Amino acid sequence: ANASKMMMSASTAQNAVIPYSMQFGPAGDGTLANLPLVNLTRAGVTGKQYALQLTLTEGVPSGKIAGNYSDTITLTVTPGA
Repeated sequence: ANASKMMMSASTAQNAVIPYSMQFGPAGDGTLANLPLVNLTRAGVTGKQYALQLTLTEGVPSGKIAGNYSDTITLTVTPGA
């Protein structure tokens, strides 16, 4: 929702924003695919597990305002044809 940035409230000040990157993909094969994942085989009744990896792109935050940072991540799952 915030263009891959965790934000403190609605502030856009540099010291109140923490950028990150995200990868999501099938677990168990040692790799993560870039979004979107399309044309995957159906999971069936038992479902499947997927890895979600978030990385702070600027390393450990320094010089940021103390507090709670957040972003909204939306995953949309739709049945295949």
